[in-house]
Amino acid sequence: MEQAHSSSSVRDFYELPSAQEINQRSLRIQKCLTQLEQTKNVKENWDSYGAPAPSLTAIQSAIPLITSCFSTDCIPDDIGAMVEGGITVSFMKNNKYAAVEFYNSGEVVALLSRPINSDIWEPQMNALGIGKLIHQIRNFLG
Repeated sequence: MEQAHSSSSVRDFYELPSAQEINQRSLRIQKCLTQLEQTKNVKENWDSYGAPAPSLTAIQSAIPLITSCFSTDCIPDDIGAMVEGGITVSFMKNNKYAAVEFYNSGEVVALLSRPINSDIWEPQMNALGIGKLIHQIRNFLG
């Protein structure tokens, strides 16, 4: 006689997310997309100290990273304008901060910050480089 499996045992075996986890993930993705869209509306001098508005180059440069983050479940905590000109895609967990900064000039800088020190470098932004960058961020945040 065949035994029926409960849905919780199947979920545990395959490590499937609950409906609540899926909903929370969807809400975080929607928040990111809204924040990214809002960066297009930031005007010059948005901070009243002369900060430049994010350029279309900076915004478009961030899209491959952001969409790759969604597919790897490494969802950014915040996306916003930088006073230096450009946008920041940031991640926070366990008193650690990681960010990828997309400057109006086209330069991209990654940052892994701990309370004591930080690692800063210019990541490759091709498909392989983005995958490696996301892996580094996930490992760093724990």
